[in-house]
Amino acid sequence: MRAKQFTFLMEQTLGHIPFSQNLRKAFDNDETVQVNWLKVEFPPQFLVEKLPVIRNNWSLRSSLKARKLLKQQNKLTGKPGLYFFHTQVISLLSAGWLWDKVPVIISLDATPLNYDRVGLAYGHRQGNALLEKFKFWLNRRAFQKASQLVTWSEWAKLSLVEDYGISPAKVEVIAPGTNLTFWEKQATHAAALTPGDAEKPEKLVLLFVGGDFERKGGKLLYEVFQKSLSDRYELHLITKEKLAPADGVFVYNNVAPNSPAIQELFSKATVFVLPTEGDCLPVAITEAMAASLPVVSTEVGAINEAVVDGENGFLIKPGDGEALTRVLTRLADEPELRRVMGENSRKKAEALFDAAKNGQRLLEICKRLAG
Repeated sequence: MRAKQFTFLMEQTLGHIPFSQNLRKAFDNDETVQVNWLKVEFPPQFLVEKLPVIRNNWSLRSSLKARKLLKQQNKLTGKPGLYFFHTQVISLLSAGWLWDKVPVIISLDATPLNYDRVGLAYGHRQGNALLEKFKFWLNRRAFQKASQLVTWSEWAKLSLVEDYGISPAKVEVIAPGTNLTFWEKQATHAAALTPGDAEKPEKLVLLFVGGDFERKGGKLLYEVFQKSLSDRYELHLITKEKLAPADGVFVYNNVAPNSPAIQELFSKATVFVLPTEGDCLPVAITEAMAASLPVVSTEVGAINEAVVDGENGFLIKPGDGEALTRVLTRLADEPELRRVMGENSRKKAEALFDAAKNGQRLLEICKRLAG
C-alpha cells in the first residue's frame, strides 16, 4: 500500500520549535504516511524577504516564504494529499490557490484577536482601522476556507467561534504535546549537603525558561529573587538575555530545545517559574509539568488550562511581585506541598500533553481528510 503524502509547513519561532520536533516524531513513526516537512524560519531566506516593506512584517514575510517553499516542494514531489500549516500566520498568502484543490489544516496557538488582547506585553500595537479590517478579513478567509482547524487551547477555539464566526464543529482542540519520557525526573534535587559544609543544606532551585526575558517575566523574577529569595533558592535562567553575573544566579544563553542540557536543568529544578506578562500556552510550562515540577505562572492566555491554582502550582496576576514572593516562599517552606503539586503536574501532563497521544489524534484527522 502506497503511503499517503502530506506537506507540513511549520513556523520555527520560540515554542513552535519543540512543538514541531515532537510532532515530527509522532508522524515519522507511521509507515502509512510520508510527510514533507518544510521549516518556515525567522531569518530571511529569500531576496524578497529583505525588501524594506516586507522584512519587518513577520506575517507578510512568513506567508511569502511559505508560499515559495510550497511551490518548490510541489515541483519536486507533486501535489500532496493534504497541507498542514502551523501557525495560521504562514498560511495567509496561500489561501487563494490551495484551498479548493487539496484538504488544508490550519493549526494555531492563538488567533490574531487573542494576540491583540495580550499584545501589549509583546510590544504589539494595533494598526489603523482600515489595516485592522484587512487583517481580520485575511485571517477569517484562511479560517473559513480551511478544511479543519486545530487549536492548542479552548481559549483559542472560543475566539475562532465568537470572533471569527467559525463553527465549533470545525475546530478540534489538541494541546501541544511534549515527550513525557524525555522530561521524566531522572534525579531528585533534594536537600543534599553542600561540599565542605556538612550542616548547610543545598538551596532549592528556581528554573525560568524564556527567550524574551522581560515579557516572560524574567526581569520581575530576577528582582524578586535578589530582594527576598536568594537565601532560600538558586535562580537558573534559560534565556537569550545577556545578564550580569550575580550571586546565586546562573544564566544559560545557548540551550537548545529538547537537548540533554535542558533536560539536565529541568531534572535539577525544584520549582518552575514563568511570571509572564503576555502569553498563549507556553510549551515550557507543559515541559515543566512533564518533569513533575510545581509551576508558578500568571493568569494570561490559556495558561489556566494547564496550571490550576492551588493544584499543580500557583497563578498570580502579571507584574505582582508581592504575590510572586509569597507563593515562592510558601513553596520553600512546604516540601510536602511541592511534592503533591509536582505529582499533580505530571498527572495532568500525562492526561493532556502527551506528544505521542496528541500526535496520534492529529494523525487520524489528517488521514481522514486525505481519504
